[in-house]
Amino acid sequence: MVSQVTLLPEKKLGIVILSNQQAFGALSAVTHEVLEDALELEDKDWVEDLAKSHFEGKQQAYANAKPEAPADYQPQLPNINYTGTLHDDWYGDVIIEQLDGKLRIDFTHTKRLKGELEHYTGNTFIVKWDEKLLEADAFIRFEMSSQNRVNSAKMRAVSTQVTDFSFDFRNLHLKAK
Repeated sequence: MVSQVTLLPEKKLGIVILSNQQAFGALSAVTHEVLEDALELEDKDWVEDLAKSHFEGKQQAYANAKPEAPADYQPQLPNINYTGTLHDDWYGDVIIEQLDGKLRIDFTHTKRLKGELEHYTGNTFIVKWDEKLLEADAFIRFEMSSQNRVNSAKMRAVSTQVTDFSFDFRNLHLKAK
C-alpha cells in the first residue's frame, strides 16, 4: 500500500490518498487537483501532464531494464527437470510445466500470474508474464537435487525501477512438493 498525505493548516485542509499500487503520478494528480481548487489556482490537466511524465519515465526505465547477458553462460537441463509443483507456506502452490516445448509458470492462486520461462543461464530463467501490464519480469533460480530435479526456487525482480514494489518475489520460499 502507498499513501500520500498533504496538510494545509492555514486552509484547514488535509488530503489523504490511499492506494494499493505504486502509481505515484495518479496519487499526485488527485492531490494537485484538490490543491488547485482550494488555492484557486489556474486549471491544469494534472492527469494528462503526470501521465505523460509517467510513461516517458517508464519508457526510459524499460530501456535500462533489460538484463545484461550473463558473464558465465551455462546451458540448461532438459525442460522436464524443472517441471513440478512448488509450494510456499504463505502463497500456496506454483506449478512449473512444459507446454508446446516451453516451460510455463502458474501461480495457482492468482489468475494473472502466468507466464513463460525464458532461459537465462544454468538453472536461472526469466519469467515473462503473459499479462504485460504487470511490468514485473522476474528471475527465477532453481536449486537442484543430486538427481537434477528441483528442490527449491528463489525469485527476484529483473528491474527494481520498473517492477512495482508489491511484487515481493524475494519473500517467497518455494520448495518442491
